[in-house]
Amino acid sequence: AEATYTLTPAQLYELGFDDAMALEATIRQCDLLQLREELVEAQECWESGLRRWPESTVMQNELGNVHVQLGNHDIALEFYGNARELGMSLADLNIAIVLELSGQTSESMARYKQVLDQTKSLGLPHRHVMIKMATILPRVLPDLPELTRLRQRFGTQLDQILTTQMEPGDTINAEPIHQGFSTGFHLAFHGENNKALKTKLHRVYAQYCPPLLNGVFVSEDHIIMQSQLALQNPQGTFDDPEVLGAPIAARLGKKDGGGGGEGGGA
Repeated sequence: AEATYTLTPAQLYELGFDDAMALEATIRQCDLLQLREELVEAQECWESGLRRWPESTVMQNELGNVHVQLGNHDIALEFYGNARELGMSLADLNIAIVLELSGQTSESMARYKQVLDQTKSLGLPHRHVMIKMATILPRVLPDLPELTRLRQRFGTQLDQILTTQMEPGDTINAEPIHQGFSTGFHLAFHGENNKALKTKLHRVYAQYCPPLLNGVFVSEDHIIMQSQLALQNPQGTFDDPEVLGAPIAARLGKKDGGGGGEGGGA
């Protein structure tokens, strides 16, 4: 079975694979390279696949993921934009994440607002989007008035999350830190008393991930910060995020096994 992932699409066709099966095998091959952190090979694999299936949202999205891992945020945004235009709604969330990683705070907030409005309109779980949007803090300190405004916004949005009724799908059993959320570490550089904000942040995370309160995660593997980016979703929509384990193996979105469209998503 492992050898199948090393075959080219032409070879797969010779073995009797139809186009959908060849696409899925190619996706798994590229995915395996990415999981092994063989990023140059993974990039070549996704690019080769994209030449064969140019309208595959998976190929566009995953090539964006590779470029995030390589630190090419501008290029990643181009591929996420392509995936979005081809119908992958999850790409909007990926774009918001990368904008935040790039230090484009205002643009990221605006994109998260679009994602939040859309998830609400579709009736999808959206608490994780609310948390992401609330916890954005500038990576470069602004002047004092702007910093004060952003801290007030931070506290207000945390309050809104805490007072929003919990809905099905609004909790997880994995560490919030592994969901790509801010841990609030930027607060340490503000020169202010952060006790109130950090208390609210604790309550938000505990509400979203109840196991945090029972000591399950009190181990070295869980308390060491890992800057995870990746969100996976079997339908290529905004809800039910899952994240890969290795910090460097950041992936945003999950393959739907098909070409354009959302794979039955939003």
